[in-house]
Amino acid sequence: MTPCDLVKGSVRLVSLPEVYVKVVQVLEDPASSMADIGRVISQDPALAARLLKIANSPFYGFPSRIDSIPRAVTVIGEKNLRELVLIASVGDVITRIAGNLMDMTAFWCHSTYCGVAARALGRKCGIVSVDALFVAGLLHDVGRLLILTKLPEMARGAYLRPLNERQQLCDVEREILGFDHGEVGGELLRVWALPESICEAVQHHHEPARARTAPLVAAVIHVADALARHAYPLQLTHGAFVPSKDAVPSIDEHALRLTGLANPDVLTVMADVKTQLRDLLGVLLPKAA
Repeated sequence: MTPCDLVKGSVRLVSLPEVYVKVVQVLEDPASSMADIGRVISQDPALAARLLKIANSPFYGFPSRIDSIPRAVTVIGEKNLRELVLIASVGDVITRIAGNLMDMTAFWCHSTYCGVAARALGRKCGIVSVDALFVAGLLHDVGRLLILTKLPEMARGAYLRPLNERQQLCDVEREILGFDHGEVGGELLRVWALPESICEAVQHHHEPARARTAPLVAAVIHVADALARHAYPLQLTHGAFVPSKDAVPSIDEHALRLTGLANPDVLTVMADVKTQLRDLLGVLLPKAA
């Protein structure tokens, strides 16, 4: 089995909500208007409510309150609306994929931390599309959930094996499964038709030097994931991953060179992310706030 086979065999499980698909279709239609986009979003009241909560959170910091979907569409703009609608709608899919095999509070904390850190690190690196970085960080471990759901026994064999000092979880996954969760995540996001820069960053977030389309984006997600693993190590329902004890987690030297980040930059992000994370988790996962 390949990552592509695994994803193709899970189409119903991993399908994005129909409203997101419709929003993308309208956004890509040159004949559509902002009003058309607003009407599509408004057809799903739950999605519309989550979108407004996210847009009004301190994390996005829009200067005035956004109290309606038409205003949200106008203020956010077409460029960032696709990412924001995806963020608002992807939670249901992730919960559906995960079943009861992962501690989902831990997963959301880890994933959201990675997204927030990626956005902050991207700003330090001068990357313009920081919302795309947040999406990549938020979804970087989604492949792990699909592996757990579709290949539970093999996954447990990989995830509960004690790691030696030089091993990473992705190395054990490749040994047991023949591929790692980054590869599965990258294929899943391609099925979702996300930009290739995001797909590749997710695919190579453990080995950013392998990225070709957008190596800087992959390097930023790698650094952000290292910080997230230190702050919020993931947990299975029956067994936990061992968190790093280092003040600054081990980060690939190639990624640091490519991003131009130094330890002071990383430490500053680690200090800033906690507050932003609390604000955003209050929207994405109220029980974790």
